[in-house]
Amino acid sequence: QNMVYLDLGSNKLQGEIPESLFCNGSLSLRYIDLSNNSLSGEIPFKNECGLKNLSFLLLWSNRLVGHIPRALSNSTQLQWLDLESNMLTGELPSEIVLEMPRLQILYLSYNSFVSHHGNNNLEPFFASLVNCSDLKELKLAGNNLGGEIPPIVGDLSTNLVQLHLDDNLM
Repeated sequence: QNMVYLDLGSNKLQGEIPESLFCNGSLSLRYIDLSNNSLSGEIPFKNECGLKNLSFLLLWSNRLVGHIPRALSNSTQLQWLDLESNMLTGELPSEIVLEMPRLQILYLSYNSFVSHHGNNNLEPFFASLVNCSDLKELKLAGNNLGGEIPPIVGDLSTNLVQLHLDDNLM
């Protein structure tokens, strides 16, 4: 319950992520890296178990499916969220990132996300990022995003160091 740092990345882990990892009563866990494994199933974040002090969540390069859980928005201290190279679906997580003002790095590339309103409107997602004044890197490449790049992207570009939108339907 006092663990602060968990790094199990780049192993040969399989199966689903145990719900108890995110729901164990630990309020001190700040760093979770389960990236570059063969983990499957959904991300087991539940409303009653949000990790409020979590700063880094790295789940890239696994076989995770489903939507990004809404309960992840309870982790308002998140600075780095990397969900790249999975099989995640649904609309880009506007309501979730809206609650993450400290977000600096957001990697959602190479999943199967779509934009809003029938996959033709990116505006809600980019508008939700305006609250993330420290955002430096945003990667959305290799999804199924449709629509036009909204003008609000210009408002974000003052802080952004990297923005990747290539390999989408746009």
